[in-house]
Amino acid sequence: MEIAPLRNHHQQWSTGSRLSVDVVYAKLYAILRRR
Repeated sequence: MEIAPLRNHHQQWSTGSRLSVDVVYAKLYAILRRR
């Protein structure tokens, strides 16, 4: 599962909501790691 490309797309799409996106990805990453 590649998250980097999605992250890049979101950063270009809206730098203002980058913090929110980072938080969402952090939560997703934590959930994926718990498996």
